[in-house]
Amino acid sequence: SFEVSEDKNIVDFVVDNIDFLGTIDANRIIHELQNADVAINPSFVESYSLAFAESMIVGTPTVCAYSGAMPEFAVDKKEALFYNPHDYRQAAALLKQLIEDENLAKMISNNARSRRMKENAPELVLTTQLDIYKKVMEDCMAG
Repeated sequence: SFEVSEDKNIVDFVVDNIDFLGTIDANRIIHELQNADVAINPSFVESYSLAFAESMIVGTPTVCAYSGAMPEFAVDKKEALFYNPHDYRQAAALLKQLIEDENLAKMISNNARSRRMKENAPELVLTTQLDIYKKVMEDCMAG
């Protein structure tokens, strides 16, 4: 049960309810994401976040810093909840919101998983990579 008493602030609530796991292997990552109520992707600069992609594809509702390429991964309030990367209190409030609002969490989970399954489909990734490779080779051969 996740309840915040009036004498506890939201940051204490989050600190009391987050498990820091350290380095873990791929199978454990999947297991932990499947069993997590929420995931958070805190970052000031990010070109591609494998952690964000993993939480989305597993279907773990995710709170993510609005930085770098992250807004290209998901639509705010549809596939993830974004926060200002300099505002840890906003991040904490969004985590709490996902924990307490099961309907919102389920909607974000379903939408995020659906998007990642489409955009990360092995056939699509392979075709895209081969097209890039062919274009580079053509450019090199042309001069």
